[in-house]
Amino acid sequence: CKDINYGSEENVFSTESCKLFPGQPVCSGRGACVCGKCVCHKTKLGKVYGRYCEIDDFACPYHHGNLCSGNGECEAGNCKCFSGWEGDRCQCPSSAKHCANSEGQICSGRGICKCGACECTDPRSFGALCEHCPSCSSACEENWNCVQCNVSNLSSTTNDQCKTSCLNQMYYTDRVSEATNLRPVELQLFLRYFCFFVSE
Repeated sequence: CKDINYGSEENVFSTESCKLFPGQPVCSGRGACVCGKCVCHKTKLGKVYGRYCEIDDFACPYHHGNLCSGNGECEAGNCKCFSGWEGDRCQCPSSAKHCANSEGQICSGRGICKCGACECTDPRSFGALCEHCPSCSSACEENWNCVQCNVSNLSSTTNDQCKTSCLNQMYYTDRVSEATNLRPVELQLFLRYFCFFVSE
């Protein structure tokens, strides 16, 4: 640019043109105003850029040691998330697919999906997808296949499937006496949270 008389009014105007807003530091305090334009300072922390040196790639929140969780870019101190991510740290998937069960229900219809994880709103339910709800009215019907796993003659393959899919839902007892040996409080808990099939 042309030589500038640093005491002139012209230079005052050129300095003002290097401010994002009136009253703010020249070039956001991170650069020099040269001929009415900001030249951003170099820093070991990362890149400073933008018309007013207002943007950088390091002054944003971290998540698990990664800037913007590795799922976005840092702009002016805020994470700008890539497609498919959201949250102030871009730590949350924007899709609810991680909260859907095999039937496509979000949190098994008993919760809401927050940041890619289910938050059960039905106090009776539990599990990663709020899939377990033994005291719900339809619990016995929903888990009847698991009940049959224990009372039917099954092939080894089917038996292995039962152990895999029903392991956390079943409480096995061969004799009624085993259940009645429980203390009253324990028995109440079992009756509340588990379906019983009594086989003579």
